[in-house]
Amino acid sequence: MRSLSRGDHERWLVMGDFNEITSRIEKKGGKDRSELQMESFRRMIDDCTLFDLGYEGTSFTWWNSREGVNAIHERLDRALANNAWCGAFPYAKVFHTIAAYSDHNPIVLQTEGCVQKFKGQKPFRFEAIWTESEECGQVIEKAWQVHCGDGPIGEVVNKISRCSDSLLRWNKASFGTVQKRLRMARVQLEKIQAENLRNPNRVAVQQARKKVQIWLEREEILWRQRSKALWLKGGDQNTKYFHSKACQRKKKNTITWLKDEHGEWQENEQRDELIIKYFEEIFKSSGLAISYLLYKAG
Repeated sequence: MRSLSRGDHERWLVMGDFNEITSRIEKKGGKDRSELQMESFRRMIDDCTLFDLGYEGTSFTWWNSREGVNAIHERLDRALANNAWCGAFPYAKVFHTIAAYSDHNPIVLQTEGCVQKFKGQKPFRFEAIWTESEECGQVIEKAWQVHCGDGPIGEVVNKISRCSDSLLRWNKASFGTVQKRLRMARVQLEKIQAENLRNPNRVAVQQARKKVQIWLEREEILWRQRSKALWLKGGDQNTKYFHSKACQRKKKNTITWLKDEHGEWQENEQRDELIIKYFEEIFKSSGLAISYLLYKAG
């Protein structure tokens, strides 16, 4: 595996029976696997800069075809991929399926049709880069001072809604799209550097470089926040790694199915109805309709 490693320069997917597990939770029954043996497998995955794509379905892919205390179940089959592959297929999913006449359950990789499309407005997200500006606090304070709403809870909901709307308008005017601003700053730097060959202007070059660096740092903060990999320090230009982690986190946080009170799995509209019903029950005691909250949140 190590000799075949592509690093992050080429897309690389490795999928199949590895005949090994990464931790004790991937085995049920039989003797405990040696920690040294599992650590060796984990180290190989790290050395090859691969990530486990996870799975949906049953927890184990192999069974020794025995029953009772002699039964052993293990997750021996998996799909591993590097950053380049995950970036090309950020919503890929692995499914543990069922086999009739094999001790291994087949695993299926799906790369198309995995993106969930949601109607309506994107949820509000407070961006960490906003805290770099003193105006951020002023925008929040101004929006919070307005008193409106029905009752204490309604007023809080309205204040939060006003804050998010004000911050989004301010962000559009002050920051805009980070990636777009970064591209514009780079183009400007290239133009100034080309002009500098004919008419040297040290100050203009320094200012353009500084602007590019500012937007590079903001891009890193943005992806770092989305990845939740907060154990890494900023300033090391880890944008590519953070982007990969953010895509994995988004895929992991996606709710595809929910089980109802009858034990049946629901998806799409039926899944959404379960979520609404759950929160309706919670807010009944407060006397605030869930439809009002959903309207304000949107």
